[in-house]
Amino acid sequence: MMCMNKALIAVIFIFAESLVSAQDTTLLFGQKDLVYSVAFPLDSISYEFKIIRRANFDFYYWQIDGDTLVRDSSGIFSGKKFSMIRKENGFELRRNRFLASRTMLAVESECSKRVVFILNKFQFLEDKKQLFEYCLTDIGYSGSSEVYSKTLMQFKDSALKNTCYWDMKVQLEIQKEWAVAITDSIYQAKAFKLRSIQKGQFDQTPGNVRTLLCSLGDSNLDAELLSCLILKYTDLFVQACVLMTEPEFDKLTNKFYSFPESIDVKKLIEALNNSGILWNKKGDYIKELKRIARFSHRWNK
Repeated sequence: MMCMNKALIAVIFIFAESLVSAQDTTLLFGQKDLVYSVAFPLDSISYEFKIIRRANFDFYYWQIDGDTLVRDSSGIFSGKKFSMIRKENGFELRRNRFLASRTMLAVESECSKRVVFILNKFQFLEDKKQLFEYCLTDIGYSGSSEVYSKTLMQFKDSALKNTCYWDMKVQLEIQKEWAVAITDSIYQAKAFKLRSIQKGQFDQTPGNVRTLLCSLGDSNLDAELLSCLILKYTDLFVQACVLMTEPEFDKLTNKFYSFPESIDVKKLIEALNNSGILWNKKGDYIKELKRIARFSHRWNK
């Protein structure tokens, strides 16, 4: 497995290196207060244009607009929303509308101290957002945070300030690919555990089920596993809950709120009501499930 992972990273790195070699080492950059206009060269006749905004007093950047600009026969770079023309002191950019304001973009090196942290931090935040969007449904927020800590989180501001943009983009891409591989591995492990529970292929003792419940995350697969235990092994589930400490009980109760719409909460309530095991806190579970059902309008599923 380790050899395969190393081979995967090597292939990604070779691809990324070829991507960088094809890029120009310059870009176009303009700034007005906390708004930055950047045009990244795609090839000899086109640019990817982005308007990036920074939060006041904080190094948080996000894209507020963008376009793809392609040079036509007259030498003007045109897109759906913006146009750009070369001037003596740089490039003049404007929106494609009457009396639109104009912005001057200057040629900058990808390694320029003026731009490198802005661009690297923006790219880092964009990649972080994409990573969490990819991970959340499959492995939940806790799993996503774990993957992030093992991959993109290693990039500190000191590295973002001292690495040329295209080099940083390559390094981030490698870590994103590695994060996807880790995410898929975690997902497969969760799916295998769910299949085992569904087939009854697990240690059906209260102590083991308690350990299983305490290890659950907040993904859809974790919610399905919890639902399966309540529906198919109701008495065993309650017996395991009896062994729980107060913090463990509260943590498990909170997981009810991560149930996807596909889970019929009403059936879970019926199963717990029908359990013959007496336990004073069983009613607390049922109350929480009823609250969730009412809040999400699931009574008529």
